[in-house]
Amino acid sequence: MSESSAISSTLEDYLEVILRLLAEKGSARVRDVARVLSVHKSTVTVALRRLAEKGLVNYRPYELVTLTAQGEELGREVYRRHRLIRRFLTEVLLVDEAQAEANACRIEHAIDAEVLDRLLKFTQFARRCPRAGVEFLRGFGYFCTHGDDSIAECERCMERGLQDLKDRPSSATDGPAPAGRTEEA
Repeated sequence: MSESSAISSTLEDYLEVILRLLAEKGSARVRDVARVLSVHKSTVTVALRRLAEKGLVNYRPYELVTLTAQGEELGREVYRRHRLIRRFLTEVLLVDEAQAEANACRIEHAIDAEVLDRLLKFTQFARRCPRAGVEFLRGFGYFCTHGDDSIAECERCMERGLQDLKDRPSSATDGPAPAGRTEEA
C-alpha cells in the first residue's frame, strides 16, 4: 500500500469534496471546502497541507486547489463507493435520502471492495430477477412499514404474480420477462 493510499477517512472526505467542487463549479477554494464540510478554513488548510505532502493535491495559500492524478483517482474511488452505498440504501433498503446520505458517508471508508461489489450485484439482481424486481422491493417497503401483519398481503402478492406469469405472452425462445428492469447500479 502506498503512503497516499493509507490516508484517513477525514482526508478521503476532503478529496471527495474537492473532486465534487471541481466537477460542479470548475474550481475548489478553501472557503468552499470549509462550507461543504462545515469546518473552519484553518482546518481545511491543515488538511490540504497534509494532502499536498502525500502528493494528492496541489495547494498554495490563497490559490485554487487542484487534485493530482493520484488524488483524482483516489477521490473518484471514494465518490464511487459513496454513490453505490447510497443507492443500495435508498433503492434496496428503502432508507430515506438524508439518512442514506449520512450513512453512506460513514460506510464508504470502512467497506471492503468485495462487500461493495456484492452490494452492487445484489442491487442489480434485486431489480432484474423475475422473482424479485421492483415489486419485490416494494413488498419489502410494505413489510418494513407493516411488519409481520403483512403476511396476508404476501399471499395476495404471490397470487397476483402467478396470475401475471400466466397472462404473459411467451414463446419457445423467450422466458418470462424480468420484472423491474431499470438502469444499472
